[in-house]
Amino acid sequence: MPWKPEAPKFYNPRIDVVSTFMNIPPLEDPLLKMLVGMLTIHGKSNRARGTAARVLHHLHALTRAPPLPVFREGLFAIAPLAKSKKWNTSALKHFMKPAPLTERRSMFHAMKWLLDECGNPGPLPLEERIAREIMDIHNGKSTLLNKRLEWHKEAMISKANVNTRPQTSRRSR
Repeated sequence: MPWKPEAPKFYNPRIDVVSTFMNIPPLEDPLLKMLVGMLTIHGKSNRARGTAARVLHHLHALTRAPPLPVFREGLFAIAPLAKSKKWNTSALKHFMKPAPLTERRSMFHAMKWLLDECGNPGPLPLEERIAREIMDIHNGKSTLLNKRLEWHKEAMISKANVNTRPQTSRRSR
């Protein structure tokens, strides 16, 4: 009987080669450009690009799916749709009015919340904390989902003030 070399211990023939191929997109996507811009510190955008690429790499490692749709869905899940703005009627009086957010502004708030949540130093690198937080968002365990709900509740409560106008002061005659 001829000698056959043993397969490596980590080799699993049932793993699909297509699913293990890492399809990391280039950083030309507008959402990734926004992430790079928010991660850039002191003009070091190459470092931020590397961090963004590693975030996508960690997302792929956690899900074995294309990372950009996973990242996009996670951000859309926490992106607020409306914000309560303060309207002054006089020096001492004000009321809140809900205002819709554009898609870009909504993504900005979602990304800012995500980076604030993951920004605290810990044992894991920043890119892995971001990837795990996005997975928590997908699983419904993230605190950012509650923050979005709070913003929407505030907007719904202040909905009664939509048709009110600031009162102009009357001139004395």
